Order: sequence, then C-alpha cells, then structure tokens
Amino acid sequence: MNPDDSDGAYHRGIWIEGLDMGARSYTEQRNRIMRWFNRLEKQYEGVQLVDIEKAGIYIDSCQDEVYAFFMNCYHLKDWINEDPKVPLSATSNVENFINSTECLRICADMCNRSKHSELTRYVRIDKDTELHSQAYSPERRYEIITRDNSDVIDAISEKGMWLKFRYEIGYLGKTIDALELAKSCIEKWGDFIAEHGLPVE
Repeated sequence: MNPDDSDGAYHRGIWIEGLDMGARSYTEQRNRIMRWFNRLEKQYEGVQLVDIEKAGIYIDSCQDEVYAFFMNCYHLKDWINEDPKVPLSATSNVENFINSTECLRICADMCNRSKHSELTRYVRIDKDTELHSQAYSPERRYEIITRDNSDVIDAISEKGMWLKFRYEIGYLGKTIDALELAKSCIEKWGDFIAEHGLPVE
C-alpha cells in the first residue's frame, strides 16, 4: 500500500502499517544544530567577559559549545534514522553519505573524541583529531590551553573585556577553521536533505 494513502510510519526506513511513532522529527535536531552554530558564530564575533574570577570556567564553557555543535551535527544521522517520515532512500544511505563526505567524517571524529579519552573505534578520518582554542583581545592574541592557564587569566585584567575566539581542528597533519568546518557540515546536510526529499518543517 502507498504510505501516502494509509496510516502508519517509517521505522529505520521501513514502512509499518498502523505504527504510530509520535511527532518527533529530524527537524527538531536540525534546528538544535543551528542554535549551537549561532553560539559558535557569536564567539567569533566577540563575547563579553563580565566576571574575571570565573574567566577560566567561562573559557571552558565557550569551548564546550564548539564540541556541542559537532556532537549534535553528527547525531543528526540518528534523528534521520528514527524519523517516521523519512523514507528508506535516506536512512539506508546516511552512513555512506557521512563516510564519503570529508567534513562530516571530521565532525564524527570530533564528536567521538569529545566523549572518549582516546578514540580507538569507529575512526572516520583520524583518531588524533583535536581542537585547538585561541582567544583574541584588541591588543594581542592569547592561546588558551586549559582553564587554569594563568597567562590567559592574567592577561584578561579589565572587567567587561571583549574577547574573540578562534578554533582550529587538527587532523592528518592539517588544520581547518572550526567555523568553516561547521558551515561545510551544515551545507552538506542541506544537500542530503534536498537530494532525498526530506520534509523541511
């Protein structure tokens, strides 16, 4: 029976008559990705540090937002697989799509590195993929290593100081800007969604 003419839902790409999977859509996760992307973009534009005593914690929180973007971006695949409105043409191809798309392979390793102290399984491109963080003040550039980096905290001496963050991801002996990588991931997911005719709302 044509799914358009019957009650049911897709589960892992297979149409099941009479199945009610609820109203959760992959678009919920796609929208979440964009919210995390907006936070990353704001860090590049500049953020205000209002509590010097918590400078180290704040710096760590900014870096956490970068990891959060890539974790949510990679796991869009799971939402696609579980969305009852997504057909087999998409669910059966999503893993191959990630494996054939370099930016999403880096994204996958970033996601998994953030969850494990060492990446030993499911390596997509480089088990040593890592994030490098830097912050800029109007006067000079500071490299941030940990929240206890006294050089960075001492340099941030004025309450209310604005900082601009930059992030690079190292892999296979190369580096790529994290914001540019994030833009590429969003663009490629958009291509996949369009190619397979996924609902956009």
